[in-house]
Amino acid sequence: MNKYTFSGGLLFVLVVFVGTGLFMRKEINAGECVIQSIEDIERLFSYDPQEIKKRFAMVEEYITEQVDDILVVPAGDRSFDNTMRPLDTIVRFVTANIVPLFDQSYVNPSPEIRTLVQQEWVVLEKFIQDKVEKNVDLFKACQDYVARNYKKQQKDLSSESKRFVDEVMLKFKRNGLDLPADKLEELKGVTNKVNVLTLEFDKNIAESNKKIYIDRAGLGGLSDQFIDGLKKDADGKYVLGTDYPTYHVVMNQCVVEDTRKKMYKLYNMD
Repeated sequence: MNKYTFSGGLLFVLVVFVGTGLFMRKEINAGECVIQSIEDIERLFSYDPQEIKKRFAMVEEYITEQVDDILVVPAGDRSFDNTMRPLDTIVRFVTANIVPLFDQSYVNPSPEIRTLVQQEWVVLEKFIQDKVEKNVDLFKACQDYVARNYKKQQKDLSSESKRFVDEVMLKFKRNGLDLPADKLEELKGVTNKVNVLTLEFDKNIAESNKKIYIDRAGLGGLSDQFIDGLKKDADGKYVLGTDYPTYHVVMNQCVVEDTRKKMYKLYNMD
């Protein structure tokens, strides 16, 4: 399990609806991104709680508008542009406004911000479950487009657009949209429960107090900058926690096998 274990709804949006997006925050010049102190890190992660809530609410409103616009298109008038393309715009909007916040639930110095992002994330997951991932009306609208007009319009679509259509329909079915109504509701409940447990697990990992204590020789391969930022115990050994940033650096850069084994066991098994 790692910090990119997206659960149901957002996984559907971000992986199935293939798209790209730019984070619409004020651009930071390269020279401003040099991290030399705790204050520099805090400045980089200076998210206001009201800004976070506003951004999640804005995304829900945008998704609602896009889905509602799809559903009001008359059956015979459906096209890639008015039925499939809006789904692609959803992923760009989510990518730009929400995905960058996901990191904040793990690395932001403020417990208040970490908890808030996690809570808002759970709410958004359920919202996307209902509005996109397991929306029977949306599924039927896309089915209608494929059945009525897709073949006639295929020659004018790019290979990427055709693949997008195929992937969207496949994922809808894999997510239970062709199940009987009672089974679909049961699946929604199970998926929402798994999403909550996944985030709770990740939160526990991120806030875990479990540590290992390693001497300098056991940190081979790690940069001096990283090592200098580690705390030491009374015996002068370096303290490694199981927070994701530390785990990621150690597992990917440390050349000492025993240190990696200890870290892996502490993170995944203990």
